[in-house]
Amino acid sequence: MRIIEKPWGVTRRIECTGVWHASIRAGGLSSCHLHPRQDNRFYVVSGTLIVSFGDGLANTPVLHAGNGLTVPAGVQHQFVAVTDVELIEVYEPLLDVPNGFEIERLDDENIRSHTCTAELDAITPQGASADIR
Repeated sequence: MRIIEKPWGVTRRIECTGVWHASIRAGGLSSCHLHPRQDNRFYVVSGTLIVSFGDGLANTPVLHAGNGLTVPAGVQHQFVAVTDVELIEVYEPLLDVPNGFEIERLDDENIRSHTCTAELDAITPQGASADIR
C-alpha cells in the first residue's frame, strides 16, 4: 500500500485488483476457509480484528486501524471482529469467476456451501465472542 500525505489528510493507493470494503459487526466471525489460487490481503481501516491462519489456525495476529496482513493462497484462515471493523480486503490475482474470487469453506457454523465462488460474508454466530489474550 502506498500512503501519500496531503495538506488535508492522507490518500492510500492499493495497487492490485479484487478490492472489497467490509463492515464487520463486533463479534462477527467468518468461516474457516481458504482461497485456493489467491492471496487474501486485509487492511484494517477502523476497529480491531483477529485473523487466525496457518496449520491449526496457530498464527493469531491482532490487527488495529492502519495494520495489514497477507494470507497466502491455499492457507486456511478465519477472522473475528473484536470491535466493529471497517476493512479493505484484496484478492489477488483477480479470477474469471463470479465476484472475482474463489472460496473453499473448511468449517462453517452457519452451514453455507463449503465450496463456492461467492462474496465473503462476515457473520455473527449466536454466542460468538472474541478474546485477544
